[in-house]
Amino acid sequence: IDPSYVSYWNSLMDFKTNVITAPEAKKTSGDALTKIILESPDMLGQIKDAAPTGASLMVFLPTQLEQALADKLQIPLHGNPAISDTYGTKSGIRQLAYDVGIDMSPGYVCKTVEDVKDAMSSLSSDFDSVAVKHDLSTGGGWSKKVNLKDGNQDVGSMLNEIVEGSFLQGQDVMVV
Repeated sequence: IDPSYVSYWNSLMDFKTNVITAPEAKKTSGDALTKIILESPDMLGQIKDAAPTGASLMVFLPTQLEQALADKLQIPLHGNPAISDTYGTKSGIRQLAYDVGIDMSPGYVCKTVEDVKDAMSSLSSDFDSVAVKHDLSTGGGWSKKVNLKDGNQDVGSMLNEIVEGSFLQGQDVMVV
């Protein structure tokens, strides 16, 4: 983990955080790190041993998985998984911002290859490149920067690459 990242989070709190890394979990098949931790008695033990009295689990986007981890560690979870259940995706965050009147950069929620093509075409007059992300992407995974000036994009193949398999039209959701 980049030390500046840890330093940033420590600067927000009046106490030092403990950071535990999981080198064996660097490349997964899309599994959340929390799931990997829950399935690893060694990692659970490391966290329990490192947690000071009064510790709580603080994550960027608390989900039911993090609640299960907090329960297993017998510590409180900072945040509410119910909010993540409702808004915890790229499109959900866009909807939340819209609901409360927060301006966001232009973007489109897409469910088909044609939707993605239309979104890229619409954005090409204002941008040279865009990010195409799977709705569930986190930590930079399941996303790709696309140069819009390269008119030879095979969008279907690109979406398959992003989802690391087969893009399922009407089921997978992409945000451009």
